[in-house]
Amino acid sequence: MATKPTNKHEITSGKPTTGTKSTTAAAASKRKQNSPRWFWLVGVIGVLWLIVGLYFLVLAGGKNDQKPIATLSTEDFHSLAFSPTESDTVFFGSHSGLLKSSDGGHSWQATKLKNQDAMSQGISQDGKLFYIGGHNVFSKSEDGGLSWRSLVDTLPGSDIHALTIDSTNSRNIFAYAVGVGLLGSGDGGQSWQTVSSQPGNGTVSLAYGNATLWAAVINQGVLRSQDGGHTWQAASGFATGALNSNTRLTALAYDKAGGMLYAGSTDGLYLSMDGGAAWTRANYTGSVAALAVSPLNPKLLLLVNIQGGVFRSEDGGVSWASK
Repeated sequence: MATKPTNKHEITSGKPTTGTKSTTAAAASKRKQNSPRWFWLVGVIGVLWLIVGLYFLVLAGGKNDQKPIATLSTEDFHSLAFSPTESDTVFFGSHSGLLKSSDGGHSWQATKLKNQDAMSQGISQDGKLFYIGGHNVFSKSEDGGLSWRSLVDTLPGSDIHALTIDSTNSRNIFAYAVGVGLLGSGDGGQSWQTVSSQPGNGTVSLAYGNATLWAAVINQGVLRSQDGGHTWQAASGFATGALNSNTRLTALAYDKAGGMLYAGSTDGLYLSMDGGAAWTRANYTGSVAALAVSPLNPKLLLLVNIQGGVFRSEDGGVSWASK
């Protein structure tokens, strides 16, 4: 039988023969149906992985765990002060006396100052002169806290709720006495003068630097004096009404090297670079009971919350990771 010649037109045109036409068409149709679904599924999975990755990236970089590095077991929490000569030494004050940490706040030990109210502290630039004040307490140490003597009888008012010293001359002290006002001493606490009846009851903290005196006052915010405490003005960012009605200021700390003023409150930490005129919220939104900034490292902050948790920041309050 003669062989049927090949249809050249079928070859050159690329058209399938009659026997394979339906099979090939079905495969092509299946590819058309499956390929878009497959690529769509891959795309969705890719987008989901991208979202998850970005979420954890943001979570890791932006979330502030704010975990305490230690927890204090005292009945109250009032004051913190860094040593000006030892970078990892910090003191904590309560109604029961002073505790000391030699590892930056991770562990705490009792000092020789016990059963004395240390609501506020002041330490001289060389670390030798050390003052504490509290309810019917004003005591002074001239050997960095190894021994103490009471000078409360020299005060015209003995209920000291706040004190601060002039770092350039540690014999200059400011103290707020309830019912009396702002007191000043130029001889290390041997004698005192009543400077002003202001800033008034409710003063919980004082800070001094660059010839400016600041006071944190409940229901008034941060007040500022540039004439040694004789007259006071509201630092506008924290004037009356600037805070939430449920927010209460608790502590002040001043970075003498960088000029940063910190204010602790019941709802977080705030900072000001212009002496208190404008404030921004730091990346800490818990409560603050006591606050300190290191004079040796202005980026190093330590605070204690109202539950006794100790929090440490090494970047000026941006992060508070446990280390």
